Amino acid sequence: MIIQLIEQSKHIQELELRNRDLAKEIKRNKELSPSIQILQHKLERAESQLSNMNKLRREAAELEVENTTLKKEKVSWYLCILIRKYFSQNFLFAL
Repeated sequence: MIIQLIEQSKHIQELELRNRDLAKEIKRNKELSPSIQILQHKLERAESQLSNMNKLRREAAELEVENTTLKKEKVSWYLCILIRKYFSQNFLFAL
């Protein structure tokens, strides 16, 4: 019976020590919680900005393709005008 009391007393002391350690850990976690929430918010904001940036890159690439196409079309029109001018002048001289 005395041995059981001694063992129970030791076990209670171990539990109390563990309880203090856990209480300290909880206190530390509560102190860190606002910092973690701030970091989570910043991470969400950065992820959103990254998503927007990727969208803008895709749009820029599409606009670059469109721009290149329009420049080629412009050159084509300009060449057509020059060719028409050239032929119209040569046909006038030929007449």
